[in-house]
Formats: sequence, structure tokens, C-alpha cells
Amino acid sequence: MKLVEKIKILNDIAPTKELLDYDFTELISNDSYSFLNGYPPIFRKLRTYGMIFFPFEHWENEKIVRSDYKNIVISPSNYSDKEYLHTICMDNVKILEDYYQAIAKNAVLDILPPNEHINEHVDKSIIYTYCHRVHLPIVTNSNVYFYVGGYPYQMPKGIFFEFSNKDLHAVQNFSSKTRIHLVVDLLPKSSLL
Repeated sequence: MKLVEKIKILNDIAPTKELLDYDFTELISNDSYSFLNGYPPIFRKLRTYGMIFFPFEHWENEKIVRSDYKNIVISPSNYSDKEYLHTICMDNVKILEDYYQAIAKNAVLDILPPNEHINEHVDKSIIYTYCHRVHLPIVTNSNVYFYVGGYPYQMPKGIFFEFSNKDLHAVQNFSSKTRIHLVVDLLPKSSLL
């Protein structure tokens, strides 16, 4: 299968300017990854990727089975602007929920430090059989590569991309700068019936 068949560019929707223009300097510069130290090992190992999970309270109202971590908010306790950042991320999640007629299963700010990588893997949860996985590059550069099925791809800032996380995928940040994506898994409402 060709790469263009593995990654779909969502040209007909656009992210908010507030998120694309957000200054992440404080978040990535003040040892904000240390907030993971008090959590179980599964969360501590995510320190490499600096993930911040956003909860979705409406999942309980929709009576959807959620992943175990859905009740845990991971955010740097020393980060002063987290409420505004949460709001502007959620504005973009809402854009995607409306576009797909879906409910967000989760949203993650995927923070990949300089010269780090995420190994090749396939996301194996059964829920991913039904979800759309969407990436929004917020902070990136030409030395960051996203691999799907072994093929390298560059995701430019400010464009929503969908791909199947059931395909083998990896990320390599060859740069001296942090890479940040908003990653959202969306469960179509039609699959809830």
C-alpha cells in the first residue's frame, strides 16, 4: 500500500489560530516532565514522550467504556497556563468531533523532546478498530519524520492528518527542538448504536 493511502490529509477543516500560535516555551523548558514521577510505571514510562492526557467527562454520560487512564489527568502541577491550553486544545477536539460526527476517546499533547524517537509499534486496543486517529502538528520542523509502514513522512504544522494506528508506525525527531502534536482518537457516533 502506498503512503498516500496510509495518511489522509484533512484539507476541508482547519485548526484554531489560538492553538497554532500558542507559546509552549514554559511547558517544555521548566522540567515539566517531572509531573509523572508520582504515577504508576505505565505513566512514568511515558516521560520520554512527555504526554499530557485530557479527560472527557461526557464519556460517562454517553455510557461509553473508557480506557483505565481516562479518570486520570496528567498535567504539570507547576505549569501556570494549563487551563487556557486545555481550552484551546478542546476547541480543536470539538472541530474534529463535529467533522467526524464522533466522540473523542482521548486527546493527547504528544511532546517529543529533541533527538528522541518513538519506536515502531501498532496500537493494539480493540477500540482502535473503530476510531479515527488524527494528528495536528503544532510545533515541528523539517527534521521530524513520521513513519507509517516503514515509509517516512513529514507532517507540516497546522494541518490535520488521519492515519490508522493499526498500521506499524514510529516517529523520529532528528532536530534540536521539541516536537508537539495534538493527537485525538475519535469514535464515530454511528458505532455506538
